[in-house]
Amino acid sequence: MKKTKLGPKLIVIFLMIYLFMPFVITGVYSLTDNWSNTILPSTFTLKFYVELFSEGRFWMSILRSVFVSALSVAAAVLVMTPLVFAVCAFTPRLEAVMKMITLIPYAIPGVISAVALLRAYGGTDIPMVLVLAGAYFILVMPLVYSGVNNAMHAIDIVPITEAARVLGASTLTTFLRIIVPGVAPGILVSTLLSFSTLFGEFVVANMLIGGSYETVQIYLDLVMKQTGHLSSAVVIIYVLIMTLICALVMKLSGGKPKNVA
Repeated sequence: MKKTKLGPKLIVIFLMIYLFMPFVITGVYSLTDNWSNTILPSTFTLKFYVELFSEGRFWMSILRSVFVSALSVAAAVLVMTPLVFAVCAFTPRLEAVMKMITLIPYAIPGVISAVALLRAYGGTDIPMVLVLAGAYFILVMPLVYSGVNNAMHAIDIVPITEAARVLGASTLTTFLRIIVPGVAPGILVSTLLSFSTLFGEFVVANMLIGGSYETVQIYLDLVMKQTGHLSSAVVIIYVLIMTLICALVMKLSGGKPKNVA
């Protein structure tokens, strides 16, 4: 058995230090009261975390971000999953058209989209939160499409669909009882990536709704103008929340498949 060379290990260690060092420094800074003229902080405190956990405004910003992100991702998954199934199983010639359509959000900057939405819906009675959710739906459409499409191609849905039809199963039954469980890991991964992207989005949310619907990123931007220690604590809590969500989704997507009798 060959031993692993020292060079690759050193490269991996260097990359890990390079990636996690900013997070570690930010965490230490959030635990200090004054760190400006010394290499290491002289005192440590938890008052910034106590202030955050006792402030309802911070938790409301997180709940708003979770709500609008989850609403947009759920809509994208519910729309794109049956649409991708219909294209892959019955009209594969339209796949090229679908790929082209889903690439459009990448070609339009968020600032341009936000300005266009403001001009179109700014003077109407439509709540801007719904407009933001619609904009988020478009933003995550490429991610959801790619994940679901790759998952469906991985299980080779055309023979599965044909076999189910031969056995008398309807298209709806085939989709709900065979296709959806088969592509569930791909849907979970797409959901994770989409939710993470929207939870950290700032430009579109700030331009469309700003302080009238304060998401966690807008809250962080306002706090950064007041104190760096408190904003560092917000960043640490934000990263921990995203880490927990990632761990939960990855655990769910890595479950063992059940045996089909």
